[in-house]
Amino acid sequence: LKEGNEKFEYNTNEISLYRQAQDIEVRSREFYREQANQTSNENHKYIFGKLADEENRHYLILDNIIEFVQRPERWLENAEFYHLEQY
Repeated sequence: LKEGNEKFEYNTNEISLYRQAQDIEVRSREFYREQANQTSNENHKYIFGKLADEENRHYLILDNIIEFVQRPERWLENAEFYHLEQY
């Protein structure tokens, strides 16, 4: 990120920031997968694969955070209404 000219905006809403972080995780995951495909060393392939898996877990964690943060915008707490989805 430092070497690139990519800007990271702070004056945006938190959902946008989490989505930007997800994009970074996707690029990191793809980087590690590419490195695993380029090496012939089986230990290196394994390590790069594990790193790619970890980046994927980060992506999923961010996805859960986004859902949690957006929940109040979509959830109406009123006894009159039936909720199909568990909170």
